[in-house]
Amino acid sequence: MKKQLLYPAPLGFVQIDLCPSSPPSAVRRGRKPLGARPQAPFAQNLLERSIAFALFSFLLAACGSDNSGNTGDSGTAVAPESIQLICQPVEPADTLQEIPHNEVFIQIGDSKIKVADIQSCETIAPESFAEYQIPANAIAAAGGWWAGFGDYIYVVQQGDNYLVKQGAMDEEQDNKDFGYHTVLTFTKEGKETL
Repeated sequence: MKKQLLYPAPLGFVQIDLCPSSPPSAVRRGRKPLGARPQAPFAQNLLERSIAFALFSFLLAACGSDNSGNTGDSGTAVAPESIQLICQPVEPADTLQEIPHNEVFIQIGDSKIKVADIQSCETIAPESFAEYQIPANAIAAAGGWWAGFGDYIYVVQQGDNYLVKQGAMDEEQDNKDFGYHTVLTFTKEGKETL
């Protein structure tokens, strides 16, 4: 009677004769010989895996990145009249001192991007632009004054870009310059640039 020992291996069980009657090269793993035709379960398993991989690939492609939240939809130019500054109050305001808080967004075509947080915010009419040192050719402007301080934002076209500028005025300020500086730049297609 031959004594045999079975132990697990990565590809099945290995059978070792404790008293081999043939050379060690004849030790056979507990599997079918190479070149044998695959059985139906293996082929079915392979088919199931292929289908699952194909479905996963299609789902992954369908969930591609959507950049429409921060940029324009296509390579077409955005009309200046479609650009707006939107003041959105944040609730609740600071109830202890009743300090208002607003988020300012720029709407360019279908995209809406946050520009700044300011206290008081209202749309500024074009006839009032000069009062706030906003150029007459500005497309849109918003801002407001609260408790001796004012924040102001406007959009202007410069060359092939739209610039969003922000400035401020304090009632105790010696010079009367609003100090406007560029906070965002967009291409005519509505894509944000650095």
